[in-house]
Amino acid sequence: MTRPPANASEWTTAVEAAVQTELLRRSRRLKWAVVLSLLVGALAVGLAISLRGMTWEEIERRVVQATEPVVQQRLAPVLNTQITQGQVQLDLQAELGRLEAEIAQLRNEVLARRNAVDPQVTALQRRMLQAERALNEALAERARLASRLDRLVAAPAAAPSAALH
Repeated sequence: MTRPPANASEWTTAVEAAVQTELLRRSRRLKWAVVLSLLVGALAVGLAISLRGMTWEEIERRVVQATEPVVQQRLAPVLNTQITQGQVQLDLQAELGRLEAEIAQLRNEVLARRNAVDPQVTALQRRMLQAERALNEALAERARLASRLDRLVAAPAAAPSAALH
């Protein structure tokens, strides 16, 4: 026969042990209840499908057909945005190339006429500064569009996966 707890710490230890034992017992029961309910549910679904005479291939085909328009509808705005952003980036890249070529040409002209002080050199320097400013603005716009595109791609990628679950 066990002796009763003598002091508060023994009582605390005894109560903790009893609570742990009860929690373990209930946890095991809960696990078995969940497993059995999942098994019964799976059997019910399998029985319902077999009574309808459907094969797994037919079920898969129907699920894909049902979800395909929804997925396409959700992805259409993202795809249109990406196409538009891609076209804008291509246009910006072409403009950047043109501006870089113009700047290189102007620098060569300035270097060729460096020794001569005339209004043409001043005009060329002014044109070169304007072209460099335009290039810098185009580079900044390209960076803004790239970050916007990254944000647009990241946001819908998380939304459809969350919506499907």
